[in-house]
Amino acid sequence: MEEILIYSEDYTTLCELLSKGKSEAEEKNIKVSAICSEKLDEVEKLFKYGADKVYMIKDLNELNLNPEKLTAILQKIISNIKPIAVILDSTKNNREAAARIAAKYKTGCITDCINFKIEENGELSAERMVYASKAIAFEKIKGKPAVLTIPRRSFKAEMKWNNPVEIEEVEVRIEKTSIKVLKTDVKKLEGKPLEEAEILIVLGRGVKRKEDCNMIEELAELLKGQVSCSRPIAADLKWFNEWVGLSGHKVKPKLYIGIGVSGAIQHLAGIQGAKIIVAINKDSEAPIISAADYAIIGDLYQVIPKLIENLRKRKAEQYK
Repeated sequence: MEEILIYSEDYTTLCELLSKGKSEAEEKNIKVSAICSEKLDEVEKLFKYGADKVYMIKDLNELNLNPEKLTAILQKIISNIKPIAVILDSTKNNREAAARIAAKYKTGCITDCINFKIEENGELSAERMVYASKAIAFEKIKGKPAVLTIPRRSFKAEMKWNNPVEIEEVEVRIEKTSIKVLKTDVKKLEGKPLEEAEILIVLGRGVKRKEDCNMIEELAELLKGQVSCSRPIAADLKWFNEWVGLSGHKVKPKLYIGIGVSGAIQHLAGIQGAKIIVAINKDSEAPIISAADYAIIGDLYQVIPKLIENLRKRKAEQYK
């Protein structure tokens, strides 16, 4: 039986990719398999999310995976099962490992896919955004294994299968790699991952001083949302560690509020999945205004305090 191999170090993403893979594969009699650590406590739930088989890698979480090590693990399993496709979530390490695997097996690799499909002949086709998310490219890989990387939160994890548990333990010996990790600095996350935020408030260059972030934090607290920023605020001013945009996080909140964000094409590409976009900007010609569902043309230093005042009043009335 033909097989699809799926890997993500993030459990939620692994479940999402398994559900999508199983939905595509079950009518074509294709097996969907996952790679995970033997210490993953909820491994048996993977079979409810669509896994037909799980390859358990000893001490996977302690291997301090870099692209070379991950490639070695994938090659070990690929050489044994000869899958028609290898699907990884689209992290920095995984994208490099995907390219290495594609080069090793002289096949195709499509990165940052927003969707994929298994054709009747077993070939994989995929969709990805191009031209700063202004267009969608439809691409097909004829070689095997087809290699795809997919951003997190692209699909919905569905616990709707009742597959029998089949686990195979795999021991992989990692040879000495050419990459030597000298130091690891753990990035401090501000709140939960931006991709998971349902209400996201993003500040841009229109915010003049770092201390002005306090009122935006207050607005976020009233809305039960999360605060982030555009690239210049994080990369240039260093007010935040992360940012929203094509080079940062691609987000899909139910509500996005851009405060003083001009809306460069790279930023708009990162928020295209937002259900509702609200822009607050004094420049009526700013690109984000035309991309917004709702726009407030005005000085954020006047608009935000008014919003906070009204939200406080509404909250107080609820508790009367």
